[in-house]
Parts: sequence; C-alpha cells; structure tokens
Amino acid sequence: MTSFKAYFKKEILESLRQSRYIIFLAGFGIWALVNPLGLKLLPQFLGDQLPSELLDQLIPDRAGVIQNYISDVFSLIIMFVIFPLMGILSDEVGRQRLMLPASKGLSIPQMVLAKSFHYNGVIFAAVFIGFLVNYYYTGLLFGDGGITIFHALQSAILVAIYFIFIISLLLFVSSLVKKGIIAGLTVLVFNYLLPLISSIDKIKEFSPYYLFQRASDVGNVFDETILPSLLTTGIIIIALNWLAIHRMQNVEVV
Repeated sequence: MTSFKAYFKKEILESLRQSRYIIFLAGFGIWALVNPLGLKLLPQFLGDQLPSELLDQLIPDRAGVIQNYISDVFSLIIMFVIFPLMGILSDEVGRQRLMLPASKGLSIPQMVLAKSFHYNGVIFAAVFIGFLVNYYYTGLLFGDGGITIFHALQSAILVAIYFIFIISLLLFVSSLVKKGIIAGLTVLVFNYLLPLISSIDKIKEFSPYYLFQRASDVGNVFDETILPSLLTTGIIIIALNWLAIHRMQNVEVV
C-alpha cells in the first residue's frame, strides 16, 4: 500500500497548495447561506412590482428552500468540484509526473484509488457541511416547517453519492485525455444532459440523476423506487474506477 499512502498524502498537500479544500467549502458552504437569504429578500425587492397575492406565493417554506439549494448544487455548485479536479489524472500524464514514480515501482491501481478515496471523502464531507449550514440557516429565516435534521441529512446522502459518481466519471474521462479542461467540460456537459437522458421512463429509476430527484423530495427521500438507482450507480462507480485504472496501466509515461 506504499503507492496508496504516498498519493493520498500527495493529494492532501496538493489540495492545500491549490486551495481546493477552500474552493469546495466555499461552493457548498457559502451558497448554503446565500441561497436562503436571497429567497428571503426576494419578496422585499419585488414588493412594489407585484400584487400581495403573488408575493405570498414567492415565499417558500423550509422544504422549498432546501429544494432550491439542492437544485443549485446540481446546476452551479457542481462546477466548484469539476473544474478544480478536471486534471486529476490527465495532469499526471500530460505533465509527465509519472516518469519518476514509475521507475520506482509505482502501483497504478493504488494511485488511482488513492485519488478516488481522497476526493470522495472530501466531497462527501463538504456536501454534509453544506446541508447542515443550509438546514440551520433556513430554520432561522423560515422556521421549522416540519423538516428535521434527519430529513436534511437523508437528502445529503443521496447528493453525496451522486458526487462520488461524478468524481468517478471525471477520473475515467481524465484518464483518456491529456488536457484537464477537456475532461472538465465533457463531464460538466454530461451532467447537464443527464436529466434529459433520465427523462426516458424505462431508465429513469436506474439513472444516477434519480438520486438528485429523490433528494429534492425533502422529508420523503427513501422509498421503494430508490434501490435500483443506488445499485446501478454503485455498479457504475466501480466500473468507472476500474476503467480508469485499466486505461492508466496502458498509458505511455515516458
């Protein structure tokens, strides 16, 4: 496990040097504050322009605010993850960083898994921090609304699993190209196309995007329809990591 430990430590140092941890926390944490505040102030900004009946409809409950945050996580905050990590494997090859480690017996599977485990753990934690901040702040601004912290964390679990899928996809795509920006844009476009693909009834409940759909149903996240998506996403995550390892084992490092 020498290569695993070495690259796990390397990713920690690299993340600190490039402020990746700060970027992740800023994406999930700051937006968790800004999102509910914006929704709270919106009726006041539009107070003179809309009738009171319509303004009342613009004021969401706590579940609605959390749902709005989840929507922003999918459409906006995901960029705070994809772009800092877009060169996760392509930089190793493109910048010839593997030549010396390879000459000393580098284990490619351990290197890929070290990156995967490190960033999966970090993003999992960042997601939970974001949801906890959002849950607390929405409570201050919008009241209890019948939503408990347990309900919020149920949604956080599914969102975190989706991000593990995205990181695994990024690992695989990054192993195919030498420029990280290509990998980043490819994964981002795929992320935005996934809801369209998932709209097909026969594959809807098997799609990783279904995790986001269930997460948005705050307070009623886990039902009998979630199991196919969890199983399929788990299999895809394992397959993408294996494909990334296989690809990196066949890359010319000299």
